[in-house]
Amino acid sequence: IYYAVSSDGGRSFATERKIVDHTCECCQIALALDGEGRVQALWRNVFSVQIRDHALAVSMRHMAWFSVVNGRADVYYSRLDANGKPDGERWAFAATGSAGTQASHAALLASGSTLWLAWKDFDGDTMRILVRRSDDGGRHWSAPRELAQTAGGSDNPQLIDDAGRVYLSWRTQYDGYMLLPTDEEWK
Repeated sequence: IYYAVSSDGGRSFATERKIVDHTCECCQIALALDGEGRVQALWRNVFSVQIRDHALAVSMRHMAWFSVVNGRADVYYSRLDANGKPDGERWAFAATGSAGTQASHAALLASGSTLWLAWKDFDGDTMRILVRRSDDGGRHWSAPRELAQTAGGSDNPQLIDDAGRVYLSWRTQYDGYMLLPTDEEWK
């Protein structure tokens, strides 16, 4: 993983600098600004003997990831306290009660104490995008709600905050690009 910094609004960048050598090539890097304006990075690192686990460049408060725990593949959520220690247990947030579905590629967005989680959920025929919302910093979550689906190929979901309004950004093979508000039914 490398990073580069621009001090002129993106017109030019300083020489890139390396953060780490070995990362999982299929997992996304998550970036966020903390309350002090510092960039925080979370990624899946490849440690010695091919052990893959998450790594932080700066302590993050919230994280979501895919993993297999006790033989169960799912997407998980956890949070860290101000000292970087786990705050509560990891939670398999994609558990929808639907047998045979496969959850993957979670996106997480924090806006103050409101958090949004979106992920792909595949039942063998249809890929759905599901979303949950927390209004208390990740301690309690809404039931999952489906925002979109497709029978064709698709990219990974992204969440976008536009002046406090959160949108799902998703491209599918058959329906093209979608930008969908996530908060319609929670108002």
